[in-house]
Amino acid sequence: LSDACRREGDRWGEALVALLGGIVQLSKGEVAVPDLDRAARIFEDLGAGVLQTLAHGYLALAAAVAGDLDLAARSAHQARTLALLLDVPGAAGLAALALGRVLHDEREAARGQDLLERMGTWEWHRMVGTASPGRQGHAPAGPRPVKQTPRSGTEGATGNGSTVSPLTG
Repeated sequence: LSDACRREGDRWGEALVALLGGIVQLSKGEVAVPDLDRAARIFEDLGAGVLQTLAHGYLALAAAVAGDLDLAARSAHQARTLALLLDVPGAAGLAALALGRVLHDEREAARGQDLLERMGTWEWHRMVGTASPGRQGHAPAGPRPVKQTPRSGTEGATGNGSTVSPLTG
């Protein structure tokens, strides 16, 4: 599909296919860096800042999975900066989650969890980016709204008496 978009000069289609394909690959624990990097570059060329920001957030998680911690940190910082400028809380959550995992920083990861919980996507995102490349079926099929539970003051509270670390899912 991406080749057809490229052949037809459909940059929007190419970028969207790369973004969605990269997210699916990442959710399966497959290498997603090339697709997400391409999506971020094309969205930047198109002036689509919000989608560029989202692509950088997922690229940060994908790079961490692939073991490229430098790219993960750079992409996370780029996503965070753009997310603050453009008010894109989902990308800010992805950036914080990626930085928390790359830097082994529980507070940063908990910030990412909090932002993603507010959007109702934490249950899906907590698993994304925790699999090693090639590991199949690690995350659910896609984001879905979750019932919000009051925070007990304990980071990672699940509402059922157990806790989940934002770093490990």
